[in-house]
Amino acid sequence: MNSNLYTQDKIHSASCVPAGLNYTFGLHSTLRMAGLLIPLLIVLACNQKELTLTEKAAISNEITEVLNRYTRAISQDGLLAEFSFLDSSSDFYWIPPGYTSALQYDSIKAIISGIAPGIKSMNNTYHSIQVFPYSATYAGYTAHVISNSVDTGGNTYTTNLLESGTMIKRKNGWKLLAGHTSLVK
Repeated sequence: MNSNLYTQDKIHSASCVPAGLNYTFGLHSTLRMAGLLIPLLIVLACNQKELTLTEKAAISNEITEVLNRYTRAISQDGLLAEFSFLDSSSDFYWIPPGYTSALQYDSIKAIISGIAPGIKSMNNTYHSIQVFPYSATYAGYTAHVISNSVDTGGNTYTTNLLESGTMIKRKNGWKLLAGHTSLVK
C-alpha cells in the first residue's frame, strides 16, 4: 500500500497545479490572516455570551453529524462532494498535508478538482472527534482520520491523518472555514 496519496509532489503531478507553482504566502499574507483572526477572536471574546453546557453539547452534536455527512458524501459521490461542505468565502484557508502555508479556497478547489478524476473511490473515517464550541456560530474540532482510497489504476492507499479545523455556521449550515491536515507516519 502506498501512503503518499496526499503529498505535495503527488498533488503537483496530478496536473491540476503546474509544477513549480509556489503557494507560500509570505509575510504580507500571514499578516493579512492575523488581521482577520485577531478581530474575530476579540469579537468572540467580548461580545458573545458564554454558551451553556446544553448549547455546547448541541453544537458538538451538530458538528459531529456534519463531519460524518461529509465523509459519507465523499464515499458516495466522490471527492467533488467536498465542495458543499467548504466555506467558499475569502476567509477560507486550509493547509493540506505536505504544505507549509495556507491555501485559499480557489487553490484548494483547483487541487481537489485535478485529483478527483484519478480517484475511483475514497472512504474516510473520523476517529476520536473532539469539538470545541466557541460561540453559536464558530467551533473548532480535531480528529484522527483514516482514509482508504483506490485510484483509477487500481492502486490502494491507506492514509492516517490528523485534522484540526474551524467551522462557521452559515445560513445553509455549518461549513469548514479553516484548518490543517497532517500525515501521521
